[in-house]
Amino acid sequence: MEKLLQENVAPAIRASSAHLQTFTFTKVDMGQKPLRVLGVRAHPGSHKKQILLDLNISYVGDVQIDVEVKKFFCKAGVKGMQLHGMLRIILEPLLGDVPIVGALSMFFIRRPTLDINWTGMTNLLDIPGLSSMSDTMIMDTISSFLVLPNRLLVPLVPDLPEAAQLRCPLPRGVVRVHLRAARDLRCKDRFMGGLLEGRSDPYAVLRVGTQAATSSVIGDNNNPAWDEVYEFMVHEVPGQELEVELFDKDPDKDDLLGRMKLDLGEVLRARVMEEWFPLQDGGRGRLQLRLEWLSLLRDASKLDQVLERNKNVAAKPEPPSSAILVVYLDRAEGLPMKKSGKEPNPVVQVSVQDVTRESKVKDDPRQSPLGSLSLPLSRLLEAPELSLAERFPLQRSAPGARLHLKLELRVIVYDIPGQDIEFELFDKDIDKDDFLGRCKVPLSRVLSSRVIDEVLHTNRLLQPAHGAQLSAALLCVFLDRGSELPTCAPSTEPVWDEGFSFLVVRPHEEALELQVLVPQQVEERAASRAAQGREEEEEEEEMKEKEEGEDEEHAGLRQRLRPADSRPPPAQGPRLQLSLWHHGEQRKLVAIVHRCRELRAAKELPDPYVSLVLLPDRSRGTKRKTGVQRRSLNPEFNERFEWELSLEEAARRRLELTVKSTLSFVTREKEALGKLQLDLAQVDLSEGEPRW
Repeated sequence: MEKLLQENVAPAIRASSAHLQTFTFTKVDMGQKPLRVLGVRAHPGSHKKQILLDLNISYVGDVQIDVEVKKFFCKAGVKGMQLHGMLRIILEPLLGDVPIVGALSMFFIRRPTLDINWTGMTNLLDIPGLSSMSDTMIMDTISSFLVLPNRLLVPLVPDLPEAAQLRCPLPRGVVRVHLRAARDLRCKDRFMGGLLEGRSDPYAVLRVGTQAATSSVIGDNNNPAWDEVYEFMVHEVPGQELEVELFDKDPDKDDLLGRMKLDLGEVLRARVMEEWFPLQDGGRGRLQLRLEWLSLLRDASKLDQVLERNKNVAAKPEPPSSAILVVYLDRAEGLPMKKSGKEPNPVVQVSVQDVTRESKVKDDPRQSPLGSLSLPLSRLLEAPELSLAERFPLQRSAPGARLHLKLELRVIVYDIPGQDIEFELFDKDIDKDDFLGRCKVPLSRVLSSRVIDEVLHTNRLLQPAHGAQLSAALLCVFLDRGSELPTCAPSTEPVWDEGFSFLVVRPHEEALELQVLVPQQVEERAASRAAQGREEEEEEEEMKEKEEGEDEEHAGLRQRLRPADSRPPPAQGPRLQLSLWHHGEQRKLVAIVHRCRELRAAKELPDPYVSLVLLPDRSRGTKRKTGVQRRSLNPEFNERFEWELSLEEAARRRLELTVKSTLSFVTREKEALGKLQLDLAQVDLSEGEPRW
């Protein structure tokens, strides 16, 4: 900290105003109180030779720091300072010998909170130009060295070859933020002593680390629409956050309308997010954002595709980017001397079009140019892996002046691997909508094809087993009971209480066949039906050949209908059909209870329902249950349930399903008809197919 104050903070303050050129730290004593680490959390690195540690640090120190501005004979000091924040330490590279780790990289993921107890500040504030010096100014200087993308590298072995790359690593990706709109913002403007409320003049400030962007101001509107696009480079995930603050523009001081934060690790997992986010400290206010994760490609194979796609993106205030350029400024050699014979304290300015970046500020930034370099980016496109590391000669400089640079270009790719567009069909009912089926389309297929125009089949309403003909209707059959059957049957009045669904290709031609059989006849009937089915298939082929060219209305073809669900349930015993999957974008575990078969009750026909509990927690928030189906051993439910949790948390849970029946309405006594427990770590949560 002493080195940081003397070598970095003091020069920054001296450069901020002509009145502060004699500002110095005369004493820096960090005291005896140690830095406290309140917690440590380890993360897996982006590759195997890296370990990430997050340290929650708290420093309440008895520091003694004295400052002086000699020009005005003024002195002040600091007695006590507090610093709180999350410090990330990256252990990289991992070695096979002592000291095990090659270097430490340290930085704050977000700006830490700083509280300084100044003494004698009243005299210093009387100095022209010093009224702006505050905790914020000191914090900004610390941020420029220790808050991402800035970092402090401590090599633990000499001549580490990866030192340059560790000191200035490539970003992990780019997040593109579409600032859509806001709703129900608070009214901050008041008139006539607060009796009348006026509308706010909102604008947004977006931050990722030290990167910040400010939107336009929408005047006199509590439901503004911006439709602006901003891009931020992301260096560390998980950890870095997108912070958005909404303000009401006022002549004196802008009022806060609300704020929100989002871990960019969620954007990396989802690849695309578009949601209405609630605002903290904003009442009922909400903010609509669309966030896209853009990956970095180290070759130019997709550059033309990216440029073509960007033409169709309506972005303001700036057009969308197609690549990022990373410049590692190493050192210079052979620079010319000053006219006075003193060595220069050079500052390097790097510019691409109208964007300029500067190296760290030295004591005297107002110097005459010492040399320049112009490099067309087309050279990088032809370089291996879009990288150049050379000693570049400087123009308009000394004959041997060279600048050591490493340049890396990365194409920004809108890549969404593994993402699907999911469609779910429901039957709209007064009480609860019934699930009919769902299907998925890979998003990568949509992006490559641009347009998909075809019929999609859901996983519940499947196409008939024969041919590629499309269905025209859905037939649902509910089999209730029989009466006055022949005495050879086990029961003359059997109760089935079952439902079946069929897809019908030609409703005006096909017929439904029902036959009541005793158990001995079932096997015989199945064998004869298989033989008959083969004969019918041969007859159908012959009829198609004969009737080719004839009108369909004279075909007279009859076909037996097969159930839509082609996978048969187990042959015997009580069973339950369930669909289970995890919805990645919504971070939800979804379960659909379809039906039960062959339930067994001790006495009369039960009134079954299914109870679901997400273990090990048996609280009210983890419990769900279906509706009650009256007097049935084969109930149909088709009810959907959701729990909000991540895929990682779901893998640590168990889902318990219990089929129960209410025996008495008065005593609320329950009869358990069966129980099932699923370890979700052993279940494939990506498909969601119905299973028995």
